[in-house]
Amino acid sequence: PTSLHPTVSPSPSPTSLSPATTSPTTFAPTKSPTMQMFEVRIIIRALLEEITEATKQRIRESLAALLEVDVNSFKLAFLTGSVVVRAIFVEASNGVLPEEAAQKLSGQTTGDMTELIGEPVESISQ
Repeated sequence: PTSLHPTVSPSPSPTSLSPATTSPTTFAPTKSPTMQMFEVRIIIRALLEEITEATKQRIRESLAALLEVDVNSFKLAFLTGSVVVRAIFVEASNGVLPEEAAQKLSGQTTGDMTELIGEPVESISQ
């Protein structure tokens, strides 16, 4: 099984996410509770320009259905290079904790993920 690498962010903006660390860390904003984030990277064989808004929405809905969580309970960030999809889990949804969602997602095979999201997946990591 893949080990978890929680990350923390002072804001929900994907551009301000810190890189994965080897141990859990927390961030305590002045007026918010402590928050842990778990991230899974899915690398798709495509150019970022080829990933339309409809494709992004299809990927979001497919991942939410797989994990049995609300589509708004996680964030997705699409990065350049091979398209890197960062699935960031920060809150529980339908009784599924962020860590559990990240573990389930990172445990998928590339073949299963390719079929699920309809895009050729090269790798999945946490």
